[in-house]
Amino acid sequence: MSPEDMQALVDDLYRLCATDIDRALELYVHEDFVIEEAQDLPMAGIYRGKAGLKSLYAEVFSMIELAELERSCFMTGDRCCAYKVVFQLADPALAPVELLEFFRFKDGKVIEMRPYYFSPAAFTRAVVRKEA
Repeated sequence: MSPEDMQALVDDLYRLCATDIDRALELYVHEDFVIEEAQDLPMAGIYRGKAGLKSLYAEVFSMIELAELERSCFMTGDRCCAYKVVFQLADPALAPVELLEFFRFKDGKVIEMRPYYFSPAAFTRAVVRKEA
């Protein structure tokens, strides 16, 4: 896949996940998909397959009050790419949650995602604030 193809696929994946996650999974996520969330996060663990990603997204976005999701700094490598992602939270007293989302491709679909949070504590603070 070219860098442009990877960026277009990931952009479509983000867009569709916000409006029609089942369609996004069908079009852009490989059957053998895996994503691992770090042990320092409330949703820590390994999620497999399309159902795993759908479950993880439902869990994450029920934990925080998201105002906006921003993407920038698109980077590519051999069959992989990454975006810098910022979760702008609804509570202005909370710092944004920043992460780098790594994507690996197989057969023209995303087979692996690996998010790297710059500060896992920022995400946890947002979860605690929502729970309160």
